[in-house]
Amino acid sequence: YPLLSGGYIYDSDLMKDRVVLDYDLSWKLFGGTQLEGMTVKINGKPYYVAGVIQRETDKFTKKAFTGEPVIFMSYSAFSELNEEAEIGCYELSMPDPISEFSKITATEGFASSEPVVVENSKRFGFMNIYNIFKNFGSRSVADKGVIYPYWENAARVAEIYIARLYVIIALLAAFPFICLIILLVRLIKLLKAKLKLLGLKLWDAWDDRYARRAARQERRMMKRRFKNLPPSEEEQFDEHSDENEISVNEGKGKSLKPIKKIGDTFKKKFSGISSEDKKSRRTTKQQGAHKDAEEPEILSEKEIAMDIESIVREIMNESADSGFDSKS
Repeated sequence: YPLLSGGYIYDSDLMKDRVVLDYDLSWKLFGGTQLEGMTVKINGKPYYVAGVIQRETDKFTKKAFTGEPVIFMSYSAFSELNEEAEIGCYELSMPDPISEFSKITATEGFASSEPVVVENSKRFGFMNIYNIFKNFGSRSVADKGVIYPYWENAARVAEIYIARLYVIIALLAAFPFICLIILLVRLIKLLKAKLKLLGLKLWDAWDDRYARRAARQERRMMKRRFKNLPPSEEEQFDEHSDENEISVNEGKGKSLKPIKKIGDTFKKKFSGISSEDKKSRRTTKQQGAHKDAEEPEILSEKEIAMDIESIVREIMNESADSGFDSKS
């Protein structure tokens, strides 16, 4: 207890006539707290006031305590006043090097009287509060003739309040945990739905790749088909005949002589072919193009280029021969 004035009483005191008053009794008897050395008479016997203390003022003690003033004295002095006085409660303060060593020692020391031993060092721990819930019904049953002091009753009331507080904490902790579980379940469902949709899209893409490949091939064939439909050979070369004349430099300082047009030479080359044969060839080519459109029977660009080069060489040779004859 907190000391307001004076001092405590000790077992080593030679005279056992010293007492300690609480705050309420000091005000009722003397109207103050500075009472060291004053005398209090009990059953006509004087006792000297050693000091004044302040008892607990918490709500648990107020519920457990009767509210009457208290005086503290040694057991020997109290037994002189009441020969039938008994000790109903012991409070031990000792080291506990091993778990529950002090509790086991106290239980074995008072085994003959079936005591109720309470360990206060772990009284408000989680396991002790859990045991209150576990033994909730049997804990309220008192089957031993033990009168608890007011501080023990106050501690038992505090245990009930702490147990309620643990329940509230558990509920508050469970609420966000339950919300987290709900969010996780919804998230898992959403991910499953997205994965399922993604799988369907991939499956559709896998199925459609052959169709897309066939469509691309068809588009390429159409492009090639339109590219491979130029005009006939005669018309193509007639267009080239209208271009500029080709000149060849016969030597340094000499004038350039115009060379015959490619179209004229081409006409001379094919002059042996009658117009009816040309028409028949055109009709056969058109019929073959309609029958097999994918492989039109026309000359390639390389073949046409080779024919043009051969014609140019013939023209150059003819011009060279004519120039040589004129010189001679």
